[in-house]
Amino acid sequence: MKKLILVRHADSLSAHALEKDINRSLSPKGFEQCALLANSIKLLNININHVIVSQSIRTQETCNSIETHLDLALPKELDTKLYQNLSDEILELIENKLQIFETIMLIGHNPSLSKISSYYLDQNVVINTSGMIAINLKETANNKFTFDSLIHAHESIIF
Repeated sequence: MKKLILVRHADSLSAHALEKDINRSLSPKGFEQCALLANSIKLLNININHVIVSQSIRTQETCNSIETHLDLALPKELDTKLYQNLSDEILELIENKLQIFETIMLIGHNPSLSKISSYYLDQNVVINTSGMIAINLKETANNKFTFDSLIHAHESIIF
């Protein structure tokens, strides 16, 4: 059974007029949210094999803060598809990484994370800021992955 954890970055500071969105940092509230998020991840008692993070500052800070609260150094890579919200390409990335790793975690943005959650759960899903969906996936005969069961939802709406 493969595991997929989708995390939306924590709360960020408002963009200033001249600041690029990609450079926005977490707000003080966002750093507090990371502690709660890390606690939710810890309670899952899952060994995370690989993390894929958007190149935005707020997602990297979310990842670093989670690592600090979990007292872990997570193996990670940055990927531009997560910031660009390319859902189909992110889905392909997930499927490829699940061929290699048992458990992967993505830290990115909406709307793509909610779309991907909705795809796997076959229900409408909204992942709120600092939200997370963790699911078990089973491999099909054609090397694709389908939903098996929901492990946990944190700050997310499934309807």
